[in-house]
Amino acid sequence: MVAVTGAMMLTVAGCGGSDQSASPANEPSAKMAKPTAAPSKPPSFTKMRFSSSSFACKPKAGSQVKGSWETKAPRFRVKPGSKVTLGLSNSGGAKTPVLAVVNTQRGGHAFAKATQKDSWSNVEFPKDFVTAKAHHKVKSYPKGVYTVVWLTAQGHQFISCDGFATVGAKDTKPKTAHKPQHSSKPSPMSSKTS
Repeated sequence: MVAVTGAMMLTVAGCGGSDQSASPANEPSAKMAKPTAAPSKPPSFTKMRFSSSSFACKPKAGSQVKGSWETKAPRFRVKPGSKVTLGLSNSGGAKTPVLAVVNTQRGGHAFAKATQKDSWSNVEFPKDFVTAKAHHKVKSYPKGVYTVVWLTAQGHQFISCDGFATVGAKDTKPKTAHKPQHSSKPSPMSSKTS
């Protein structure tokens, strides 16, 4: 089993390019609001996180690319390692070649160029993806909550953010202030997620 690992040197505008409301458990897609101007100093795409309870990403940001964007990802929990179809559509503009970047809860990244068919650009996770650092094919993936960041293939402009979760995965809790631990080992982000 190959875990989604590595690092990619891209920065984008943020995540959650819309005010997505919670979707029913089996709804296949979420519509995006009209794009807004990107912040002057966008956060790194590596900081974006999808919440499986709210079906939204944080930090929230508007698309850097004009259009009426819609994303497609499972709205039900999938079995770890199973095929997941991810998609992006621009019903209000020209077709744009796009990349999908999948972030894990532990900070790993993998990417794939989406294939355009009709109004949708689709990609299959994990089959179409390679790890960002070593460019190894992703063969499988463990349980967890996965963030999907959509970027233009050229220029890596932020378009949208979505995600999916596996059976048994839990959202990462926000960091809270605590007393420093005196240990020589770094503590993991989450002991029960990918």
